[in-house]
Formats: sequence, C-alpha cells, structure tokens
Amino acid sequence: MKNREKGFTLIEFVLDIALLLILVSFVIILIDPLKQLNKAKDAARKQDAIQIRSAVDAYYNDHSCYPLSLPFGRTWQENGVTYMQKVPQDPDCANNPNSCYIYQVDTSQTCPQWEITYVKQTASKVTSTDCPLKSFPASCTPSNYDGTWACFIGGSVDCNYVSSQPLFTPVPTTTPGSPTVAQTPTIALTPTLTPAPTPTPTPTTPQCNGVKRYACTGGPPARCNLVPEGSGVYCTSDCNGQCL
Repeated sequence: MKNREKGFTLIEFVLDIALLLILVSFVIILIDPLKQLNKAKDAARKQDAIQIRSAVDAYYNDHSCYPLSLPFGRTWQENGVTYMQKVPQDPDCANNPNSCYIYQVDTSQTCPQWEITYVKQTASKVTSTDCPLKSFPASCTPSNYDGTWACFIGGSVDCNYVSSQPLFTPVPTTTPGSPTVAQTPTIALTPTLTPAPTPTPTPTTPQCNGVKRYACTGGPPARCNLVPEGSGVYCTSDCNGQCL
C-alpha cells in the first residue's frame, strides 16, 4: 500500500512540472522578450536622434549652416567648441550596417539650410509623427525609403532633392555556409608607354588688396574663417573653394 502511495505522488510531481513548463512557455510567448528588447532599442534610437538634433541646432546657431556630415561614434568638436562628446550610433550598426543612423543634407550646398536624421525602427510601426516626411507628398521621401525609418527634420526640406536621392546603399549579407561567387580572373595587359605629362605650373597665392584675409581653420571639416591681417592667404570668404 505504501509503494502505491509513493508511485502516485511521483506521477503527480511529473504532472505538476509539465503543467508549470506549459504555463512558463505560454507566458514567454505572451511577453515576447525579443520584441520587448527591440522596442527598447527603438526608444533609445529616437532619444539618440533627439540629442543629435539638439547638437545640430546648436551648430546652426553658431554657423548659420547645418554641418555637411556628422562624426558618428566619435567626438564632434569644431573651432574649440564641443557639440557632442560622442555622436551616438545605432546599437546594431556594427553587426548590421543597414541599420546605421543616416544624416542627410543637400551636399551640393556649401551652407546647407536643412537636414534630416534617420533612425531605423525594428519593432515599432513608424507613423507620420515619427517621420514627418510621411505626411508630406509622396515625392518627399527618399527613392528607397521603406517606411521603417523614423526621421527628425531641421529647416525647410527640399523635397526635390530628398526624393532624388536613395536613403542608403544596401550592404549585401551572406548566409553562413553559402557558396561564394567565383571571381572572374582578370587578364593582365601589356602596358603601353605614354609620354610623361607636362607638369602644371603651381598657381601663386593671390595678393589681397584689402585688409581682409581668410584661412582654412577649425574642423573637421575645416571652414573658411576671417583671420588677423597679414596671417591669411585667401582674399575671399570662400577661400577659393579650398575648405569645404
């Protein structure tokens, strides 16, 4: 009789463990820890973008231009002013270059008057609140914008420029164990002898008739700044296009 009671107790114990495992599995499925982790990353990305926007606005107040680029992952300092001790970067950027933060300006302008910072969202649905470009006409989104990027805008955006540019160039990913594509061997050609080019004379430094002189200082990137009389080498405020 005692052996029967012990066997019955063991069966109950096994059933309790099985039931507990089922309940734990159900809770894990319900909570979805991976999704919660991605949501936390998305929130951190938006916070990074807000901090970047604040620093970019400070830069604009100092220079009346938005910066042409941002040193993601490094200190942002120019002309003795530190705008960010470290410009943040996407937490998954090192393993997935397609998720790196993107900073966009009109690179054809030496003094951009608008900028957009894009951050990837992996778990959260991007709305027009998260990216105001979605509320603009369809022609105001980048050519390969897929709707998963939150965007933070500064200045009056040029939609014609934005829509003519891809958001990023996708980096191909390889699956472990997948065969690599054989490279076609190149055929070495016998080089032909060409006459040595005639050296181009080095232009001389212009002589400024006025008292104003300019020099490339600060950076990166260096900018054309007014310097004390006699210490500059350029006559115009664009340094003849040498700085930017």
